[in-house]
Amino acid sequence: HDGWQLGSRRTARGDHTTSGAQQQGEGMDEITLRPCADAPLEVLRDFHEAIFPVRFEYDFFSQLAAGRLHTLGAYSGEDAQLIGIVVWDFVTSAQADEMDGPLLSRLVGSGVAPGGLALYIMTLGVRVDLRRRGLGRRLLQECMDSAPARAGGGCGHLHTL
Repeated sequence: HDGWQLGSRRTARGDHTTSGAQQQGEGMDEITLRPCADAPLEVLRDFHEAIFPVRFEYDFFSQLAAGRLHTLGAYSGEDAQLIGIVVWDFVTSAQADEMDGPLLSRLVGSGVAPGGLALYIMTLGVRVDLRRRGLGRRLLQECMDSAPARAGGGCGHLHTL
């Protein structure tokens, strides 16, 4: 595990924490992984706009802030600053058609039982100055670990730009 040791601890809330000594690189305080549903909409919007080369609709951020999409944020230090995020949902082939067209639907359909759901990762990003330290990998792994109970056939898709 480059940059992360097995054994990050889970807090009573279900958050995951890892001390800076377990992470690769300088300037990494304690990192807490937790859902972003309690984060202000503006924080989620500003973070996405700083990291991703596309602009998302307001509805996307209102769904994030309301907890309608699954989120996991990486928060650093005592001020709990958002430094990384993964956003996902579980979709059917028909929903995949609406989002990304028939090609994704055929791919999703190939691994999902009729009426089943597939993991669909919408965004995954880490603050630019903290990349290449294993944080994105950790967010992705936590997301994937949460999926087996909901996603049929172990099928998952990462939306890329």
